[in-house]
Amino acid sequence: SAGMGYVSTSTSIEGLVINYNFDSNGSNSGTYGSSYDMILSSDTINTNSENVKFGNGALYINRSVSLRNNTNTVFNSTPTNWCISLWMKTNTFIATNHSIFKIRVDGNGPRHNMTIAFNSQTQILLFLYKNDGTMGESSLPFIPISINPFDNTYHHYFFKCENQTFTAYIDDISIGSITFDRTIPGKKLYNFTLGDSRTDNIPNTYFDDVKIFDKIVTIEEAKQNISTTSVFYVEISNNVFYIDGSANPNLTFTPDTTYVFDLSHNS
Repeated sequence: SAGMGYVSTSTSIEGLVINYNFDSNGSNSGTYGSSYDMILSSDTINTNSENVKFGNGALYINRSVSLRNNTNTVFNSTPTNWCISLWMKTNTFIATNHSIFKIRVDGNGPRHNMTIAFNSQTQILLFLYKNDGTMGESSLPFIPISINPFDNTYHHYFFKCENQTFTAYIDDISIGSITFDRTIPGKKLYNFTLGDSRTDNIPNTYFDDVKIFDKIVTIEEAKQNISTTSVFYVEISNNVFYIDGSANPNLTFTPDTTYVFDLSHNS
């Protein structure tokens, strides 16, 4: 007997609720679905391969305007533990508090902003207003001398929030952490915006493969590129099993990978 079909594989990560690949727009491929798409009002998708980390596009922080990229809601009720993973490249430090991202944490007081930024070329700013909104608290850890975030190449940024303790990593290296006064678990997390609004096309800043998880994952899990699907052709001929022409291959199944078997071929 003979028959042919194929197996397609795609990787998924538990807890991945928001995932922006920016291949063509700000659509969300995480489990929260399209209602959590990022709105791109003025920032644009750049498809030049030199500016893309994965896939076919990257978010370009286009110019200094009030209407930019925005995710209206991240969590209606923020979990105790969550994290953010992103790839970013930029070529120039702009000014004090050059933003990587901003996000709002609901609660008392008129000010809700959490700002994660470069305080200088050598320091990261971790900032959040206190519960009463009258003043903020911050940490200014130094960036290791081995890392130059402004070298116009992609670097991986990972931020995890455990209860109210926020820790930052660049290229797998822990930069520093702070325990905020403001209550985060159970509050609404909203108005997530990437990049600095003062770029005015200088410098060129790009983001790719932005992920938000409703749990803590490892950096290696967060860095997995899940934007591609692999297809393997399967055939049975004269009682021999072939995958992509290899007879009776050893099969290794990878955790967190989805395998779809399609036997619809009519042979």
